[in-house]
Order: sequence, then structure tokens, then C-alpha cells
Amino acid sequence: MRIAKVSATTLCTIALLLGSVSPAGAADTVETWDVGATDVEFYSGVNGVGLKRADSSLFGDLVLGFGLVNRLSAYVAQNITGNGFFTGGSGTTYLGIFGTLVDTRHFDLDLFLNFDLGGRGYRDLGMTPMVELNFDVDPNRQSWGAYVRAGFRLHGLNVTGDEDYPQWQTHTTLTTVVGTYLTIARRHMLLLEFDFAWKHLRADGDREVEIGGVALGYNVILSSRIELINQVFFDIPQPGERFNAGFLVGFIATIPSARK
Repeated sequence: MRIAKVSATTLCTIALLLGSVSPAGAADTVETWDVGATDVEFYSGVNGVGLKRADSSLFGDLVLGFGLVNRLSAYVAQNITGNGFFTGGSGTTYLGIFGTLVDTRHFDLDLFLNFDLGGRGYRDLGMTPMVELNFDVDPNRQSWGAYVRAGFRLHGLNVTGDEDYPQWQTHTTLTTVVGTYLTIARRHMLLLEFDFAWKHLRADGDREVEIGGVALGYNVILSSRIELINQVFFDIPQPGERFNAGFLVGFIATIPSARK
């Protein structure tokens, strides 16, 4: 069975595509799961290394996925995070569906629809349609390839910032991830990603571009059921920001369905 290349942050937190350009996302491409096969993923890491401890964060992600039919899968996931003092904890719940619309030897096109619920009191709701286009020199990804992922998130924003008398508006964030991978040896893969977001967040209608950063991933397939995920992320500072880094480790496990 082929290990599904699905990261918790690509599918559960989708952090790079949910309005917050963040190092929490594991660099990887996406594949649907085998029919009836259950996907279990767990990731843990730290963001904001190089900043003050109160400005850094610890996080954990868990995703459960299921192959519904051929080339169509669904998932539910949970993210928890807090600052470097183990306070200020919060969480976000994700659920969604994705499928492969085009599947050829060298080009794949995947479509996604994700919902997320989080924020203070779990009052913040977001919806993200997303698309990913892959190019693979080798159909089994034993060589080199590239991919681009773009998501368009609809979400609410309190434009006054006043919690007692909020004024809500619906806003949008378009985030793009450009990545490439190289299989350096059997079961060993290097990945490189860059992300940026185009936001329409201001009440006056102005738009802003936010540069995210660069992620370097190293994935190792231990067996037909287990893949280790490792990543380091370097934030590209915006005006008034400090350089910082993030680290992530985790695994992807594929569990055969009892129906087989």
C-alpha cells in the first residue's frame, strides 16, 4: 500500500491556507487515501524560536482520515497550541473532504473543501476551498517534482477590535504555497516550500500581501505503513518583525480497514 503524502497541517490545520501564514505546516504534497484505509497522523513542534518566550508557541496536531471511494477522502482533525510558558492555550477543529479530479502519469489536480472552528470560545468559523496541482517526473515520485497549492478562505473579522461591541464583516484570504521535492534515496525525500498570503482584511477595502517563509522538510518512509515527517521553517520578517524559526516532527500511519 502506498503511504498517503498528507500532512496534518496541509489537511488538518491547513495553517498556510487558513488566514495565518505559519510554520506549523508540514511540507508535503497531498494524495487521497486508499478506499477503507484509515489515516492517522500526529505532529508536534515549536514556532517562534528566536522570539521572546511569551511570543513563541508549542503545538500539537492530530488528524484522522478515511478513504470514502476511489480518489475521494474525508478527514477530521484537532490542533492545540499555547505559548512558551504553557499558558494561553487554544484549539481549532477541522473537517473537510478532498478528491483527485485529474490523475495522470505526470500531472495531478486535487480539490478540497475545509471548515475550521476555533478562536476565543470557539466562535470563529472559516471555510476554505483549495486546489493543488502536482507535477511528477516519476509517477511514483522516485525522482523530482513540483507543486502549487492555493486556498481561498472566507472568515469573519471584528473590524472594531472591541469584544464588548463587535462589528463583524466577512473577509477573505488567498494563500499560495509553491513547493518542490527531490527523492534523494529510496524512501528518503527532501522538500522545499515557500508561502505568501494576499489578504483583504481592512474595513476600508485595502489589501495587503504577507510573506510567510521558507520550509525545508525531510520525510522518511520506514515501512509500507509508517512515514516520519521532519521540518524546519524560517520566517521571512515583515517590517517591525524579528527573524524566527520553527520545528516540527511527526508521523503518518496508514491502518488497513477491517473490511479488507
